[in-house]
Amino acid sequence: MKETLATCNTNAAGDNAKLLSCVNLVAPPFDTLIAVIRDLPESQDPCFLKCDMKIGEMYKAEQNRNKMKDLVKHVPEEKLSCIFGCKVDEFDKTKPGGKTISQRIAEKVNTSKVHDENHKKEMLETLKRCTDTVAGQPNENTLLGKCLDLFNPPFVDIY
Repeated sequence: MKETLATCNTNAAGDNAKLLSCVNLVAPPFDTLIAVIRDLPESQDPCFLKCDMKIGEMYKAEQNRNKMKDLVKHVPEEKLSCIFGCKVDEFDKTKPGGKTISQRIAEKVNTSKVHDENHKKEMLETLKRCTDTVAGQPNENTLLGKCLDLFNPPFVDIY
C-alpha cells in the first residue's frame, strides 16, 4: 500500500482527484480506509489508540460489534481486553455512581438463557474470585476481562 500510495502521489503531482483515482480508493486494499472513515465514527476513540488497534482491526471490530464470537476471530484477545477495560473506565467517568462492571456482568449471567443454574453458579464464583483478585490494581477492568477470559465460553455466551 505504501509503495502504491507513494507512486500515485508522485504521479498525481498534488491533484487530489488524480491521487484518489490512482489508488482506486473504492477497491481493495484502500477501500478499507474509506470504509473505516465512513462506518466507524469513533475511529479516533482514545481507547483504540491506547490499545494500539490497527485500522483493519477497527473495521473488523465495527463489522462484528454485535457478534462477540466472530469479533474474537478478527481482533486479538489482548486488544479486546484492553478495549473492554478502557471503555468501562470511560463509561464510569461519564456516569459515576452507577453499577460496577462486576455487577453488570453478574446481571447478564443471572439472566442468561444459555446456561443452567449450576453453570451460572460457577460463573458467578469465577466473577467474584476475579473481581477480588484485580480489585484496586491499575487497569482493573482490563485485568478483570482477562481473568474472566471474557471473550471465550462461558462468558462470551452472555452477550
